[in-house]
Order: sequence, then C-alpha cells, then structure tokens
Amino acid sequence: MQNIRQNLISIAIRNILKRLHYDCVNQLFKTLLSDSPNAITEAKCLVWAIAAQPLTVTLIADTVEDITRICTSAEGRDGVRVFLEKRKSSWLQ
Repeated sequence: MQNIRQNLISIAIRNILKRLHYDCVNQLFKTLLSDSPNAITEAKCLVWAIAAQPLTVTLIADTVEDITRICTSAEGRDGVRVFLEKRKSSWLQ
C-alpha cells in the first residue's frame, strides 16, 4: 500500500511540475514577444558581456550605465509609456 501511495504522489508531483514548467515557459515567451527587438538584443549583449566576469564595483557601475542608456533611449522611454498607458507598443502593431 505504501508503494502505491508513493507512486501516486510521485505522479502527482510530476504532473504539477510539468504544468508549472509549461506555465513558466508560456509566460517567458509572452514576455519575450512583447519586448522590443532592440531590448532583446541589448539584454543578450549585456548577459554575454557580464556572464563570465567576477562581480566587481566596476562591473556593477558599467552595467548600471548600460541599463540606463537602454532605458533612456527612445525605444526604452516608449516602453515605459506603453506600460503606464496599458497600450500596445509600436513594435507590436
């Protein structure tokens, strides 16, 4: 009886994890598809630039500068307005 219970629990947990994985992947794709093409490119470049480097004050400062540059670009400002106004972005129309 104990083995049956453990098997049922195992099956239930696997099904829950599959569903969570599916939901997470779905949300990731929705997010990526709603981001501007430039934001995705910039994010990839930023990740590749810092991925293998040790965490230093200089790296943090450079990363802050990069993120500020991205967010204050015309596309970045439009992205903030899109979010605040709850409308579709120009790159999705």
